[in-house]
Amino acid sequence: MNPRRENEDVATEDRQEPRITDKRRQMDELRGEFRAAQQARAGAIPAPREPPRRLHHYTTLNGVLGITSSHSLWASDVRYMNDASELSYAADFVSEIVTETLAKVENEVLRPLLPGYPGFANAFEYVARPFVACFCEEEDLLSQWRGYRSGEAGYSLGMDLSSLTAFGGLPPNTYLRKVVYDPDEQRREVLNVVEIWLRTAESLLDVARDLHAEDVFPYPAIWALQEALAEHHLCFKHPAFAEEREWRLIKLVDV
Repeated sequence: MNPRRENEDVATEDRQEPRITDKRRQMDELRGEFRAAQQARAGAIPAPREPPRRLHHYTTLNGVLGITSSHSLWASDVRYMNDASELSYAADFVSEIVTETLAKVENEVLRPLLPGYPGFANAFEYVARPFVACFCEEEDLLSQWRGYRSGEAGYSLGMDLSSLTAFGGLPPNTYLRKVVYDPDEQRREVLNVVEIWLRTAESLLDVARDLHAEDVFPYPAIWALQEALAEHHLCFKHPAFAEEREWRLIKLVDV
């Protein structure tokens, strides 16, 4: 072993560490600006509708026994839900709107920086893993019996989740959201998010901000858009399922 070479390597690492720390701090600050812009948009529109006093969770006898014995409700990895086409519908829909919107960008500074590969706005393709527990506003719905009883005796458990949302009782990165079935409403929601994201990116790239393009793109800009569209990927369903009037308890886990 060469002691001199080893000392040089240690010195190089020591010099690089402050730069890495500063870069991470800057990325966190920029993500915060993207997030604040989306939150300001959310504050300008009506708040999400509160859940009904009672929502119904369809399950089997084993499911009932598990819930009552553990005093807990287990969410499922979305990759193994009953109908995988639910996720592909939302992913394809969101990706199409994002691609259409980015193709119309005329800003000469921003346009060449925008990602061109499909699905880049879907965080679940890369780092985050969502777990979901499903509820229905209807206590006795044939399609739910077919989907959740697995050939066994089925049960519809009425639960009051309103207190959790009203008093901040949900754990971090956990949300209760109503599923959206109307394609027009889905389109409006995605467009709003993407347009705010684009305007924020433009403002960050303004010469007055003294930022380089590589400070913003591809990251943290892509991470910010993925975060803003995470719920949309999980709460959009085909209008054919509208009778379900579904709500979803979502837990996001980084992997």
